[in-house]
Amino acid sequence: MIRRYLDDALDGIREARSAIIVAALVVNWRRWDLTIDAVESLLRAETAACEPSLRLCIYVLDNESDGPLRPQWPDNVTLLTSPKNLGYGGGNNLLASRALRDYPQLDALFVLNNDATVEPAALSRLIEAMMSSPEVGVVGPLLVLPDGSLESCGGHFGLTRAWWTQFRPEHRVDFVSGAALLVRRQAWEAVGGFDERYFHYAEDIDFAIKVGQHGWRSIVAPDARVVHQKSQAPTTEWRLAYYKIRNLILFARQHRRLRLLGCNSIVNALRVLVPVRHLLRGQFAEARWAWHGLCDGVRGVTGPLLPKNPRA
Repeated sequence: MIRRYLDDALDGIREARSAIIVAALVVNWRRWDLTIDAVESLLRAETAACEPSLRLCIYVLDNESDGPLRPQWPDNVTLLTSPKNLGYGGGNNLLASRALRDYPQLDALFVLNNDATVEPAALSRLIEAMMSSPEVGVVGPLLVLPDGSLESCGGHFGLTRAWWTQFRPEHRVDFVSGAALLVRRQAWEAVGGFDERYFHYAEDIDFAIKVGQHGWRSIVAPDARVVHQKSQAPTTEWRLAYYKIRNLILFARQHRRLRLLGCNSIVNALRVLVPVRHLLRGQFAEARWAWHGLCDGVRGVTGPLLPKNPRA
């Protein structure tokens, strides 16, 4: 009798250890309507998971919290708050740190924009793709727009530029969009998470380069779909113009081995975002802030655009 009890207990331990533990990270910033949809899609994906041993824990950060909202979520959803806006990288890093502390045996982290929703089978297919090879460190889905058209399925670096593969699903890629990506825990820990100096825009491409430098592969699972409500975050166009040009300069400086890519990225940024283009369109605020982004990028300014900035 005792022998049978011990055998049953050992079987339970083995089964628990074989469970795949994934932490989903969602950062909210003033759009609870979108965040609630994103979390509910994750809960549906957990229910529909093909992998019966999947254990999904969801972490939500209320970035620059403006109220004690507590949605009615199950126990596997943990809500954190921050009195200030930590940005995309800082917010996800905070959530990842908490998840790794709560679950030392965590297998992967799933970063999901709050303006994206996961189709029911997507999470299982991303996990299957990650488990297909020990060399896979990052897996991205097909990002589609609400009308079903393809937004992105990863991207590639070239000698003179980086581009998103928008028209053909590629299995192996150089980087995937930060709107939705599954990261093996060991790859996340090797890189150390997202570089918080970017704050907003280009952290995902920077992260992908570092993942590759540590010997991990990035792939796309073409049968996993995530719907992205593009440009739903409450970021004004002038602020986006600032971060785009500033962070592309930071990116080029940081990755000097990609000098041709970096130089061309700056040229493209100047061509697309310099004040002249915005002025011709009558976008005077965007023109002003694109110029400030260029100046701050040259000066090496990083992090959030501070409200106390005399130009704000």
